[in-house]
Amino acid sequence: MKKSHKKFIPDPVGWCAVVLGLFIFGACPQATDAPDDQSGRETVDPEDQPGEERIPPAITGFIIAGIEGRIDEQADPKTITLILPTEIPREDLSPEIILSEGATIHPLSGEAQDFTQPVDYTLTLAGVQTVYRVIVKNKAAITGFRIGETEGLIDEDASPKTITLILPGGTNLSSLSPVIILSDPAATLNPASGEVQDFRETRIYTLVSEDVQTEYQVTVTCAVPDAGDARAISRFTINGIPGTIDEAAKTITLILAFGTDLNALRPEIEVSAQAQVSPSSGEAQNFTNTLLMPKKYRVTAENGMQAEYKVTVLTAAQNSFALVLKRELSLSPKSVILSKGESASVSATKDYDRYQWYIDGKPMGTDSRTITLRAGDYFIGAHYLGVVAYQNEIPSYVELVFTVTP
Repeated sequence: MKKSHKKFIPDPVGWCAVVLGLFIFGACPQATDAPDDQSGRETVDPEDQPGEERIPPAITGFIIAGIEGRIDEQADPKTITLILPTEIPREDLSPEIILSEGATIHPLSGEAQDFTQPVDYTLTLAGVQTVYRVIVKNKAAITGFRIGETEGLIDEDASPKTITLILPGGTNLSSLSPVIILSDPAATLNPASGEVQDFRETRIYTLVSEDVQTEYQVTVTCAVPDAGDARAISRFTINGIPGTIDEAAKTITLILAFGTDLNALRPEIEVSAQAQVSPSSGEAQNFTNTLLMPKKYRVTAENGMQAEYKVTVLTAAQNSFALVLKRELSLSPKSVILSKGESASVSATKDYDRYQWYIDGKPMGTDSRTITLRAGDYFIGAHYLGVVAYQNEIPSYVELVFTVTP
């Protein structure tokens, strides 16, 4: 609150009586410094004084799936560009947005958006607005590389990126025509799909998309004769919890206890006899964001043939429903902050047959469409609120994070 500094103004009548003799030279002076609440003049906010330029609100950070966007303050409108990995769909992404102090934003930080088209964000601070246009793209990549009936294994994390194929023993490697699939049909590839190549040596394929050049190192070999070709993961456990292995889809899924730190977990892995797995059993790995970007494990058989598994690790609060269900459900409000003594209601925005609410992975035992959160019931910090909604016994799932402050 601003302090009002008022000048002392004596009683005009008494003042004129004391200096009566001065009236022969001039009239009684008027009070020129009267307080604003007595003069009737409008108080001028210092922030509105002419010549003082207000600082417009700004986005200082825009993050999706751990990837920070590139902010261009000189563009009109200002732009934020993110290039996501090929496998991350853009239809339902919830960005983390960092703002300049005091600014508000719409849509809100954490609110899911469809980024298949540019999305405009409007910031407001003291009546000043700034618009940022957010453009999200998937990085162009080789998503399929096949020779005959053999699919190549693509390693996007390698440097340079690699594609490996092991063909049946005795295959002539000097004249092969791979069929290649690109994530962006507008991208160009050299050599092109279908072009005959001599794979007795490693070949380099160059992908160009929007002036970005990416190289893939392609290695083709033949399987070792009379060696075993078994290449399966038979067991995958973390912290004693076994993963669910889908051998046909080559996927492994684990749900760990709420609060588990996913940054450096050491899975114990069992594979087929004579086979090797990479990363190896017991090697620490970062399993954050595997719902969007599964961790890849490659199993190599004795004869060199390979298989690749995609591993997804979640905590209980993230719920396994998120893996298989389309998120048609949403919650209102989309974020909640509670301080001591406060409460708030959160409702499902769609009418379903019944609901099952979870807080920090624990069922709350209510089938109501609305749940009430009371700050005193939870420790200070962030909590997960999720709901499974059933329509004709078909479930949908959505969650939000609510925060309790002192």
